[in-house]
Amino acid sequence: MQALLKRALYGSDEIPGLLKQKNATVCGMPEDLSSRLCIFLFRLASMDATTAMHRFNKEFGIRLAARIKDAYSTVPLEALNWPDGIRLSACHYNTPEEIDAVLKAAQVLGAS
Repeated sequence: MQALLKRALYGSDEIPGLLKQKNATVCGMPEDLSSRLCIFLFRLASMDATTAMHRFNKEFGIRLAARIKDAYSTVPLEALNWPDGIRLSACHYNTPEEIDAVLKAAQVLGAS
């Protein structure tokens, strides 16, 4: 899980991670990732999370969850002062190739 988290955040030689993509914002990641699971929120500057979720699915076949202000996510989103977020979880994307596909799609969508 740690390797997948690091890949999602920092990328590889082939694709930049979400922390290095100029149109992506990741919900606060500490320097020490040793106690973190590979599940986190991010946003793309170019669109709301629901639109991004649909586009990831339709254009790339990638199913991510949009976290919106509902019964489950209102309190954490308000604490972050975020209107919404896209959830990436290694329980659904759990190989380096799958993480790379998410990163490549985020790079394309973030630029649109």
